[in-house]
Amino acid sequence: MLRVAILCPEFPPDRSGLADHTAALAAHLAAHVEVIVITSRRGKEAETINGVRVMRRIPRWDWPGRAILKQVLAEMRPDWLLVQYVPHMYGRGGINLALPLLLWWWRRRAGAIVLLIHELYLPWSLAPRRLLAAVIQRLMLAMSILAARHVGVSTEVWRRRLAHLFPFRRSCFHHLPTPSNIPPVPMSPPERVSLRRQLGVAPDEILLGFFGTLHDSKLIDYLGESLQALLARGHRARLLCIGPTPSELLRALNGIDASWRERVLGTGYLSAEEVSRYLSAIDLFLLPLIDGVSSRRSSLMAALSHRIPVVATVGPGTDPVLARRAALALSPVGDKAAFVAQVLALVDDPERRHRVGMGGWDLYRTEFSWSVVTDRLLRLLNNDGHDA
Repeated sequence: MLRVAILCPEFPPDRSGLADHTAALAAHLAAHVEVIVITSRRGKEAETINGVRVMRRIPRWDWPGRAILKQVLAEMRPDWLLVQYVPHMYGRGGINLALPLLLWWWRRRAGAIVLLIHELYLPWSLAPRRLLAAVIQRLMLAMSILAARHVGVSTEVWRRRLAHLFPFRRSCFHHLPTPSNIPPVPMSPPERVSLRRQLGVAPDEILLGFFGTLHDSKLIDYLGESLQALLARGHRARLLCIGPTPSELLRALNGIDASWRERVLGTGYLSAEEVSRYLSAIDLFLLPLIDGVSSRRSSLMAALSHRIPVVATVGPGTDPVLARRAALALSPVGDKAAFVAQVLALVDDPERRHRVGMGGWDLYRTEFSWSVVTDRLLRLLNNDGHDA
């Protein structure tokens, strides 16, 4: 049986999308191969969770930590090393040349690496420190790519960009989307009604939903505008944001009418099971993103896997399959009026809402689910050919 080590600085009980993704990835692979997760030191140094051996051995991810990591890899001798690549997870300011140098050390020892890219690098900036960081992050990424045998990229747009930048390694790039970290919890219609009642949502009210952090990449004002447009048109509606606390949410929605603020609900951090229950209570999921919706957004995948109709933005980062399929209601990035119009149109047309929700679920099932991604990754792991 193949032995696969997954390298990631974060793992549950850490609270992050990358930690949850790593746990889910490890659990799905463990049904087919032996899996070891190498992560940051905290709590028990070693334990087995869901059939996955978790080694919490790395105190820091800088040069001293690199020596410990080399020792761990020499002890484990995995057939494959899977590296969860998000630059800022490995060093302050996203700068850490110890990581790509470690990968080159492992490559020289005939180690096989799959680089799983979830973030690329900082955009260019005129600010000296950010400019330096942008240069170093590009160097880190290039070194890491050249050390890897295969590179999984979370969006098709990024895969094509990297294949263009590294034409001599074109065949090593593969699209590996980010599936949902939230397994759907079965909920009966009466249970859904009961949960909505606990939230103060009447049977005839529309519950808009959002899931995730209030990051700068999210056009949060679109959420408030959508709610206000529904209320102004005479609809009864509320906005449920899963993840942010009520105070964080209201600060982000500072332009919303004070008299409507009681219709904005924030849950704070929830377990995956609780997130699933709240997702199932939502009528319409809103995901306005500054670069457009893409297959690296686990919040999108959570909504699609729960069969919730999604209104989102389409932009330069949007995967072609998302832009082509009628599985989402899309509007151009920067066109707030068009986004709100999509919300109003779906609220006024329950049949279309249902079609969009089912279309999104079918798209998730066939293109983005864990079974699809795991199969793609296992094909790479079982391929003994060298692309480098």
